Amino acid sequence: MTKYTYLQLVTLTHDIRGIITILNRELSNCMFDFNTEHTDGRRNSVSDEDVISDHIITKFPNVFRKSEPRELGDIWFGTYPINIKVVKDRPSQANNLVGTTHFVKYVLNDPRCRDHPSIATSLINTPHDRILKHYGVIIVTKETSRAWVGNFDEIPEQNIKVNPSNGIQITWPSGHIKRSNQEYRGLMESKILELMRKWAEPLKVWEREIERRANEQRAGTILHDQ
Repeated sequence: MTKYTYLQLVTLTHDIRGIITILNRELSNCMFDFNTEHTDGRRNSVSDEDVISDHIITKFPNVFRKSEPRELGDIWFGTYPINIKVVKDRPSQANNLVGTTHFVKYVLNDPRCRDHPSIATSLINTPHDRILKHYGVIIVTKETSRAWVGNFDEIPEQNIKVNPSNGIQITWPSGHIKRSNQEYRGLMESKILELMRKWAEPLKVWEREIERRANEQRAGTILHDQ
């Protein structure tokens, strides 16, 4: 009988929960030397994410691969993408997570989702019994290498923010939340609807201003006719 290690079993069965456990155990015992050479912190962060991904790929050969250009995440475990964020140890700081359209297309498994309008179509038309895809997240602090490893759908709702310029953002998760598939779908709908409302704010301001000016012109016309 062939004997397998836990890592081999996790890899053979594509066990996402198992790989999260392995990554959490590994990263909890690491101290990383992150980049500080650039004055632009965003450039440092990109280099820092490579430090983490290179460490994982070297530590677990033939288990993970690096993402291709324009592909979701930073590394992949089979068909499971994992996004790596290296952030300052500021619990309330919101950090960009992922491009909204690409993210919704992946999670809902809807190839028709290609732009902002089709995000709404995808949310409405995706069957309610479809199993949504998990999206992995690794967050490591620059200062202490403290790590959080889990899935996007495990992040507490209060730690998921939306920004009209940057899309979905996350603060340091206060823990891990277990959600059913329907609860995961509810989270996606809630946050994407919140984001779409924020995208629409400039249009609403424009419409209100146009209406105000039209009302002023009508009032002026009435006064003139009197």
